[in-house]
Amino acid sequence: MRAPRAAPALGTLRRLRAARAASVSVEAALVMSFVLVPSALGCMDIALALTTRARLDQGLQAAVFYAWANVGSVTASGVQSAAIAGYGTATPRPTATATINTYCITPPTGNAQNGTSVPKSGCPSGELQASYLTIALDASLSLPFTVPELGSTMALSSAGTVRIQ
Repeated sequence: MRAPRAAPALGTLRRLRAARAASVSVEAALVMSFVLVPSALGCMDIALALTTRARLDQGLQAAVFYAWANVGSVTASGVQSAAIAGYGTATPRPTATATINTYCITPPTGNAQNGTSVPKSGCPSGELQASYLTIALDASLSLPFTVPELGSTMALSSAGTVRIQ
């Protein structure tokens, strides 16, 4: 009987080495499809949410500047229009709510929470009249790529209260 040849054993080793090279490419494809691509899509969602939030803040700032520039003739609808214009034309479209309240305040604190609403006769002696603008911008952002932690829709808002007079 003959002794087995060494050639078949070397051929098997060569095939195993080639199979390892193929398994590395399969592992790389799995990592890209299950880790890198979802991470990139999630980053795009977060960037879209941050951009929308920045536009809401920009609209809020435009509304405040409008109110300060038109102190004597400012209206809630004018402030809302300024906020929407400051936000821009991008989607999602925001909704704006604005209220203007006037109080009688006692100097030097100037705190409206301690003040009373202005009566028709005006403020009593020793008190000042102060007007405050409260504005809120809200937008509902539908994310193009759903991330389990974020959900498919995000409610974003920006709000503030400032003294305008």
